Amino acid sequence: MDDVSEIVQTVASLAGAYERLALVVGEAGSGKSTALAAAAEQEGWPLINVGLNLSERLLEVAPQHRAARVSGLIADIVAEAESSVVLLDDIEVLFEPSLQLDPLGLLRDLARYTTVVVWPGEADSDSLTYATPGHPEHRQYSAAHLPLISVR
Repeated sequence: MDDVSEIVQTVASLAGAYERLALVVGEAGSGKSTALAAAAEQEGWPLINVGLNLSERLLEVAPQHRAARVSGLIADIVAEAESSVVLLDDIEVLFEPSLQLDPLGLLRDLARYTTVVVWPGEADSDSLTYATPGHPEHRQYSAAHLPLISVR
């Protein structure tokens, strides 16, 4: 099965689930963003560049208030797409330490929509990792119970 078909099939399998979050995973340069863009075009789903959209909105917020407002801003961005399926790419900004976020927790909160996200770090069947240990943006999560779409 090709990557786009796997994304479409995974979205269909999430219909009716309580948490409708799937992560597109693969090494840098593997084509994750390309596959997500092709799925968006084929199915008419909105594809949101989180880094660009969130950064534009954060510019209007005083730095000392950004951590308190960021969850609401990203929720607004997703809601404004007015779609039951939302594809998110370029999420690295969510790992910025000054925003004081739990990026995967935030993505799970957004999953009342069917949300498919390009995971910017490493993934295997057991865990998701962003940045190397010791780096201020480092995060590691369990991948249990999360649909992972592997792009090679």
